[in-house]
Amino acid sequence: KMIDGKGYEWTNEKGNYVGMPKTDNSGVMTGNTGNGLAKITLLDAYSKNNYLKDLNFNKGTISPEFSPIKTSYIIDVDMYTHTIDLEGIPFEETEKIVGNGTYELELGDNIINIYVTSQSGDTKIYEINVRRKTLEEGYHTSELQKIEIKNFDTIYFEKDVYEYDLTINYATISLSVTPYAYDEEAIVKLSGFGYIKKSGTAIITVTEPNSEPTVYKINIIKEGAPTETEFEYNYTGNYQTFEAPATGYYKVELWGGYGFGTGYGGYTSGTIKLEKGELLYVYVGNRGTTGNNKTTFNNGTGNQGGYNGGGATDIRLIAGNWDNFDSLKSRIMVAGAGGSGSGTMGAGGGLVGYSGRGTAGGTQNNAGGRQHTSYTLSYFGRALGGCTGGNGYYPGGGATCVYGAGGGSSYISGHEGVDSI
Repeated sequence: KMIDGKGYEWTNEKGNYVGMPKTDNSGVMTGNTGNGLAKITLLDAYSKNNYLKDLNFNKGTISPEFSPIKTSYIIDVDMYTHTIDLEGIPFEETEKIVGNGTYELELGDNIINIYVTSQSGDTKIYEINVRRKTLEEGYHTSELQKIEIKNFDTIYFEKDVYEYDLTINYATISLSVTPYAYDEEAIVKLSGFGYIKKSGTAIITVTEPNSEPTVYKINIIKEGAPTETEFEYNYTGNYQTFEAPATGYYKVELWGGYGFGTGYGGYTSGTIKLEKGELLYVYVGNRGTTGNNKTTFNNGTGNQGGYNGGGATDIRLIAGNWDNFDSLKSRIMVAGAGGSGSGTMGAGGGLVGYSGRGTAGGTQNNAGGRQHTSYTLSYFGRALGGCTGGNGYYPGGGATCVYGAGGGSSYISGHEGVDSI
């Protein structure tokens, strides 16, 4: 702050009159009328206190008795103590403490440091040796210290407690378990951890030449399993959404729509891994219809009096109208449908649809042509007529109805022989 001898405050220019404090802080004056004066006032001193007021611990006995000026301690615990909580208590709020927390203990010495830093930046270290008792010479036991379970919590075994619960995700089918015994001569046998189809009990048997066997029961509880595991989608005339209720592997089965006569729908199946909440879009085709020149869901459009074959059934990663090109490109599985007509119709195929009397079936990279140039040419994911072929990855060709149209091809992403667009 800058105030001139006439009591005006300055920033980058002269401002308003404010006066200045009197030298004894008894009020305000216009300007100083006495000798010059300098004054320095301590506003906030940085404390140099970096001592602990106390040390809290939840197990064992300490030696020597805690004192702020002593920085080295021993805490003795029994061999069944697997963890200890330590908390250093500061004298002042400005002290920073690092090292408070819960510590896992190994047998024997466990050195733990607590760092106390004063406001002024000076650090003091309190060293605590937590001594976990080991087996005495000549003493033997068949008890376990703990088991470590990969990707899950460690189970610590308490004295005279032989049954424990372990909760796992329902999708877990096996556990990798590492046991730790107190006695070097102990032999541990694990049973029930290798293949876990449902909730049950695993057994740990520990033998030692000089001791009676010890048996532990681990009750394995599978949680989070969906109450519904099978989902069925029928024809609705629009796409439907599947949301995975849990992370896991899902079997997907599709049946293509029936056309007419010999135009049977095809079938595809496969297994896919989905994360919980992942979405798939399900397009279920209808059977063939006899209406003239109509457009039907997941099949296409007949013309010149033709009618529609069966609709393909497919799974997509991108939602949209059934004939949207980006949505069609995202299909990961398709079951081809049967062709329409009144003659000999082609069935939905595997990699290639079956031919009808009038036109060929769809393949992995082409529709089945057309019987007459006046008919609209079928293309990727859309069957066109006269009487339309069965739709599929590629549809069968449109045919004169009395001859019969071809069936659509099927598709499974990653399947040998497919040609992904």
